[in-house]
Amino acid sequence: MAKFWQNKEIYKINMKQRGIIATFGIVLFMCMPGQIGWAADNTPEWVYQDILDLAAAGKVTLPTGIDKTNIHTLNRQQLSQLTAQAIQNTSGSPVGSSAPIMQPGTNGGAMTPELVQQWLKMNTELTQMENRMLKMQQDMRYLTMRIMAQQSGVQIPQQPVQRGSAVASPTMPVQERGQVAGQGMYPVAQAPVDERTASLQAEFTPELKNMGMGSDALAKETVMSATADEDKRAEEQDIKFNGEVRYSYRKNSGAERFQGRDSQLRVRLFARKRINDDWAAYGMLEGKKYFLSDYGDDDWASGSRLYVDGITGITKLTAGKFGYMMADGNIYDSDFKGVRASIDTYPWQYTFAAGRINSSADAILGTARYTGNNYDAGVGLYRFGDDDWGREKNSIFTVDGNYYFGDFRLGGTFLAADKSYKYLGSTGFVGVLSYRKLKSWRPGSYTLYARYYDQPYTTYRTHTMNGLADSMKGFRGYGVGLAYALFPEVVLTAEYYHLQDKFDDQWGNTLWSNVIYNF
Repeated sequence: MAKFWQNKEIYKINMKQRGIIATFGIVLFMCMPGQIGWAADNTPEWVYQDILDLAAAGKVTLPTGIDKTNIHTLNRQQLSQLTAQAIQNTSGSPVGSSAPIMQPGTNGGAMTPELVQQWLKMNTELTQMENRMLKMQQDMRYLTMRIMAQQSGVQIPQQPVQRGSAVASPTMPVQERGQVAGQGMYPVAQAPVDERTASLQAEFTPELKNMGMGSDALAKETVMSATADEDKRAEEQDIKFNGEVRYSYRKNSGAERFQGRDSQLRVRLFARKRINDDWAAYGMLEGKKYFLSDYGDDDWASGSRLYVDGITGITKLTAGKFGYMMADGNIYDSDFKGVRASIDTYPWQYTFAAGRINSSADAILGTARYTGNNYDAGVGLYRFGDDDWGREKNSIFTVDGNYYFGDFRLGGTFLAADKSYKYLGSTGFVGVLSYRKLKSWRPGSYTLYARYYDQPYTTYRTHTMNGLADSMKGFRGYGVGLAYALFPEVVLTAEYYHLQDKFDDQWGNTLWSNVIYNF
């Protein structure tokens, strides 16, 4: 990456703009939950019992110190993570994939697709219409039992029936349904583990959707259950390895100073060592081999990382040297040395971090994010110190949001800095439109995306794009791209960028492609 020019003049914007940024800090503080340990409201009581039943069955591992006496201290985010773990351990299907909610049973007929679609439709309505929540929870539970009955070949009445003095009803918790079954109400002795998992998946559908592929990784990291035997526990204590191999090619054109090409092979080896049920240590070794000399020399050590990651209460902590993407990469995307704390109180998430970025500048930041049913929005405040590349200290304020409809995502990020370079402005915008989500494990999966950029020099430090942003003094233009899964965990990506330098109005184009293999 080209070094930034050394001669700069940074001018402060007026006090009114600085006051807006300062006000954000107060707003962020006021948005914090009154007490760090509260659990999200409106979580049905049956959820906690089902989680306890799954833990007793060895399908989930409760956080350290959590049992039936204090399980109500878990918030929705933690409960959804346990649900993701149960799904992985029950069916083996990654959360967020298009796999059926439940696989067809071996003792009876296959599921009726119409029932599954009805269930999903009802769950969507449930999240949007709180005034109908109770009634729809009742209907969904009964529908769950019908689906499971079709799997096992057992017939269940279309409606709750009266048998003796008790009434079989979909409003009953799992443990009560088992008692009613003993009286002959339903011809099932007890709610099976798969039913509990399916009910939890329906309850936490919004949270699981927001996890995406990340929930699959979480489930794999927490696969050991409390009832695992000694051999399994010993296996989980071993160091786990995985890796990534990427070959990329870049060709820059346009103004003479931008012209050049690069061909690079990058190999990364990742390692994980479990410390206890809540904490793990992670490491990464990175090596780069350049086949063309326009942009760099071979490097086999500088990209390495080492950090610990774990949960205490509802706070997730990361400390050491790790990768950090700030504001969707529009501010920073590279190594970060420091500490990061994330507090999940669904639908809100708060993140705070302090440390140093790759240009040796100190950094401190705070963000708040709200997740709705088909949208999310957030605000952030980032403060950077002077760095080794000639940039002076400054602050950046962001407001962003995304709207999801069908397979599309429409989003935008507004950025405002408290300083301007050469009077060329201090506010910027990035817009994004994408189609579909890439699922690297599924051949034929793909994603298309397009972005429009208008960012002054003081609104970013190390940009995530593969274009020429880091070689310009602010830029405007667009980028388009395609990622396609050729084979399981083998992805081909192609991108094109057309950008103009805000300082001298020179244009630069980048054609970038890569093939990446994860193992």
